[in-house]
Amino acid sequence: MSEAAKTEEPHKPPLTIAEAAERLHMSKDSVRRLIERGLLAEIRYSPRLVLVTCASVEEFERTGDPDWKSRLKETGESSGRKKVDRSASQLARATRR
Repeated sequence: MSEAAKTEEPHKPPLTIAEAAERLHMSKDSVRRLIERGLLAEIRYSPRLVLVTCASVEEFERTGDPDWKSRLKETGESSGRKKVDRSASQLARATRR
């Protein structure tokens, strides 16, 4: 096994909005607003099924954004959503635990 393979982290499944909210110690509505502003990456499988990438939550935890609350209150900005398209088969694999 190569050194790179030994140090790589295994794939982490995406989080529900509720799981991301719990991990970030904020409300589900705040997580939705972070997604709207492009501060968290979403995986939208359908209008009702939205997951948050684990990597974007980890990055937000690590780097934070001291002005996120004020940016969430700003109006008139275009949405900066980060979207990841997935197929139904990828959804099934991502939600298996």
